[in-house]
Amino acid sequence: MLNYIFATQRYTDVNNAMLEQYQVTREKFLSLTSSDIFAHDPQQGLRLRRQLFDDGHLHLQTYERKSDGTPVWFEGDYVCMYDDQKRITGFFGIQRDITDRKKSNRNVRVRSRNWR
Repeated sequence: MLNYIFATQRYTDVNNAMLEQYQVTREKFLSLTSSDIFAHDPQQGLRLRRQLFDDGHLHLQTYERKSDGTPVWFEGDYVCMYDDQKRITGFFGIQRDITDRKKSNRNVRVRSRNWR
């Protein structure tokens, strides 16, 4: 079932901030499936969806790709939505680009090692 959801699930709405994060048009983003978003690492995408669906919520940092292939790090919070019978009907999330923070942290670690 998870593989089917991953291959066919589509987003129903997206805000401008997320469109900027992925550098894609609204029409293009709404045509993407979860497997498209995680095409660079499908196992990561499947693992994250499984964790979200099992726990009902998820806070994490993910390594992803923009539409042009540029690597990007996101920190996000996601929650499942349910119907009256407790079946998952979708999920809602918020995420922010933390790529610069990750690069800064890496640079600090490298400098710290060089000082030793």
